[in-house]
Parts: sequence; structure tokens; C-alpha cells
Amino acid sequence: MRQAKNDRSVRIDLFEDVWDIAVHNPLPTSLVPQELLATIKAASRNTEFARAQRVCTPREAQQLVRIYTVAASAYAVLGDRHRLRLAADGSRLVIEALIKAVTR
Repeated sequence: MRQAKNDRSVRIDLFEDVWDIAVHNPLPTSLVPQELLATIKAASRNTEFARAQRVCTPREAQQLVRIYTVAASAYAVLGDRHRLRLAADGSRLVIEALIKAVTR
């Protein structure tokens, strides 16, 4: 996959439950960039559909993929099928957003 340019923005639209996995995940806090968490928490929300949209840099999107992937593995080991599904959805949707950013 081609590298997304740093000046390109990546628009990510996820359900609140999926964003919650990024904020409250099983990773050690030192592995989750605090700036990224702050921006996720400040994202505009659509309370009618329980969704939030976040515009981030390609680097932040890559960090989100890493967070969701590691969280999915941890939830699989813990046997938490619901959170595993949310984390897997988050990873897939962020990857799709990155692909869109690269191809436009």
C-alpha cells in the first residue's frame, strides 16, 4: 500500500462503542499516545446514531489500527467475544479509511 502523505487527513466514522475500545483498552497506558486519546475524546458526536467522527493524520490512524489489533488479540485471549468484535471492526474500518485517504 502506498504511504499516505502526512498532509492528508483521514476521516474515521465509528460507533461510540468502537471508539470506547480505543480509549479503554487492555494496552499499557504507555503504549497509547495521550494526544491521540485526547483528540478521540474531543471528537464530534452524533448522539442520534451513537457515532463519532474523527479526522486524524495518517500516523494517528496507523496508531489506531495498532491499538485495535492488540486489543482484539487481548480480548480473544480473555474470551470477551463482544469486545473482540468491536476491536476487529475498529481495525477494519480504520484500515478502510486509510485506503480511502491514499486513493483520493
